[in-house]
Amino acid sequence: MRRSLILLLLLSAVPMLPAQQKPASATIQLPPKPLLPQSFAGWTATQLQAVATPAEAADPDGETSAHLQELGFRRAAFATYQQGSSTFKLAAYQFTDATGAYSYFPGHEISSPLIEIGNRETRAGVSASLRQGDTVIAGVFYGAPPRHPREDMSALAKMLPIPTGSGAHLPTLPEYLPKTGLDTTSILYAIGPVGVAHAQSPLAGKLDFNTGAEVVIGRYGSGTLTLVEYPTPQMAAAQLKTFATQFNLQPQKSLPNGLLSNAQNVAWRTGPIVALTDSMPQAEAIKLARAIHYEAEITLNKPQGYVSEAWRAAHLYLGIAALAGILCAASVILGLFFGGARAIIRVLRGKSASAVEDTEFISLNLTHGPVHPDGRQD
Repeated sequence: MRRSLILLLLLSAVPMLPAQQKPASATIQLPPKPLLPQSFAGWTATQLQAVATPAEAADPDGETSAHLQELGFRRAAFATYQQGSSTFKLAAYQFTDATGAYSYFPGHEISSPLIEIGNRETRAGVSASLRQGDTVIAGVFYGAPPRHPREDMSALAKMLPIPTGSGAHLPTLPEYLPKTGLDTTSILYAIGPVGVAHAQSPLAGKLDFNTGAEVVIGRYGSGTLTLVEYPTPQMAAAQLKTFATQFNLQPQKSLPNGLLSNAQNVAWRTGPIVALTDSMPQAEAIKLARAIHYEAEITLNKPQGYVSEAWRAAHLYLGIAALAGILCAASVILGLFFGGARAIIRVLRGKSASAVEDTEFISLNLTHGPVHPDGRQD
């Protein structure tokens, strides 16, 4: 009995041996492409440092690691390039998508790449900024001024990683800012509380970004316009009521229907967007309210691509013709099948295949009179 038990235990362990001895499959993962190149457009890197955490990549000019983390920080790189007597120091930041890059480096133009040269003069040299996809680069030229700074930045943009899919889409909310009177250098796009706090907006600390809210702020003359977009119009309507309570906003006879105001602010809603003006005359706020119209866009992706009306009509007529041909062919085939079967059955019964000459019917000869038993006919 004891030997039988030991034998059973050994047999049960045999199938387990190959699984234990089988080596684990190794997964090879290639390292990502460097964020900054070793050289571009005649510039050669003398120092190149990769950074993986927001704390190490925090901007010494005041950019906090919390803001970088809020924007979806992925990695950063710092480099010093040399070309003759010119030096170019760069700081590159890559985010999880183009929305984070746009929030870090906003601009009225959302085309990519967006390049700004000399937007601010520094004591050391001329500044240069670049936004390409999900990457933002800021740098300063030192020493001799570069001959073609914009061309150099364009060459650098072509060497940056390009996001694909949904990560390449830029936000659409800034497009709702009215163009007339907008200071394009004042645009700020935020997807979290840190970004709104940096803008010194009256909404700082008053928004719940866990609901998926997005904010864009622009300056018009002496006042500002803030747009807050939510996933649904119902959420935006609830936020408008919250603004009315927080800022003591009330309907006014001098304002169109749907607008609320106090001595300093005017608020209204259009679709899933809530708008709030600050330190702006009511007449200017009314103009902005009339200029903002939300239009819902429904995108239907078809595997066959765009189908024109002419092609739809032609496709319908071809379907009708094909159906008519199929019905005609089916009628011919059924006729041959049933007619041929009937002809075969007649031949097997000793009759002709055709039933045209058949006189298989009963007739009464009523042209003559009755016939008597003796054979005499009247």
